[in-house]
Amino acid sequence: MKRFLVFAGDTWYAAGGIADLVNSTETLEEAQASMQIVDDGVHTPEITINDTIYEWYQIYDVETCAIIEQAGKAYS
Repeated sequence: MKRFLVFAGDTWYAAGGIADLVNSTETLEEAQASMQIVDDGVHTPEITINDTIYEWYQIYDVETCAIIEQAGKAYS
């Protein structure tokens, strides 16, 4: 298993748990480089990962069991 897991989705979409896993990488830098974020501070951010647009993302570190970075609002 790779160290960093990237989860993403849309705010209107029911929480999908592992189904929201969209990428996994060995380094945090690879995870960050795999996405493009457009956030004007007013509207919901647009996060593009693998040519798909999402409204939120979280990068989870498997070794520390912690969310390292996130943007947007994921509803659970």
